[in-house]
Amino acid sequence: MDAVKCPACGMESPEELGYCDFCKEPFRKKKPEPAPPPSKQPAVPVPPEVFAKLMQAKAAAEPKAAGEEAGIPAEFAHLDAGERIEGIPPGLRAAAWAFLAFVMLAGLGLAGTLISKGKRAKPAPPPVSEEGTQF
Repeated sequence: MDAVKCPACGMESPEELGYCDFCKEPFRKKKPEPAPPPSKQPAVPVPPEVFAKLMQAKAAAEPKAAGEEAGIPAEFAHLDAGERIEGIPPGLRAAAWAFLAFVMLAGLGLAGTLISKGKRAKPAPPPVSEEGTQF
């Protein structure tokens, strides 16, 4: 059983553990050799006449109408896609915040009232002796 000295604390621990028995710091493992870099594949030469035909076909391609590149049929292309949604008026936004504040304050007030006036524990009745008299 080989003992390894911990690089962190200096204590000796069995190598089989894989970590220091005292400080629980893992031992540094030997890094595996990196894989050799992949060999570069040589580029396939394209004949000039084929390259010229490709460039002509690319230049001759007709540009698509608006909406066709997204797969939207022409009869639906003129419809609003959500870009023209009107904003909420500032007065309505302020009213909504005021209503929210009112509801929150009313809820807190109701909760405080219920807690303060909740069922209070009734005092226990005084003990009664067997004869029926109180102590």
